[in-house]
Amino acid sequence: MITTSVETQTVELSNEEYLKNVMNRYGTQLKRYAYMMVKDQHLAEDVVQKTFINFYYSIDNYRHDSSEKNYLYTILANECRQIRRKNWFRRENRNNYEDVKNAFQYNEDYSIDKIAVADCLAKIKPKYREIIILYYYQNFSVADISEILNLTNSAVKSRLKYARDNIKRYLEEVFVNE
Repeated sequence: MITTSVETQTVELSNEEYLKNVMNRYGTQLKRYAYMMVKDQHLAEDVVQKTFINFYYSIDNYRHDSSEKNYLYTILANECRQIRRKNWFRRENRNNYEDVKNAFQYNEDYSIDKIAVADCLAKIKPKYREIIILYYYQNFSVADISEILNLTNSAVKSRLKYARDNIKRYLEEVFVNE
């Protein structure tokens, strides 16, 4: 049983009800993040489903040291990394530039600036793309990202700086060549 406080009223929820509540709150965000990382709609859904399954089995061990959102993103980031490490994923050339570019345009309006940024994000390495997605698209703080990815704050900041520098360089190439 999980105890949650709703406007000064304590409510007892079963693990299943608690999971349903969490799935309703974070499902769409998690799926969007997973899609940006694995670049396949069905694979993203599978990864999110596995994330919720892992969360369900660890509910009793969840200590509430961090927010549910951070905890879920930690599980999801690990699942996405495991998928990207698999040989079949690499063999199918999942790092295809067009797939990554399309992932960033998923459910977004197609302004020329967003397309240019999506092009740039598709060109950077996944470990830097992951930081950019969490920081700018999912609005996590540096401290939250360091917790999610199990990195130090300085490592997150340096990866963020490196990613920004690369994006800036790519954007300068795009807009100077026009």
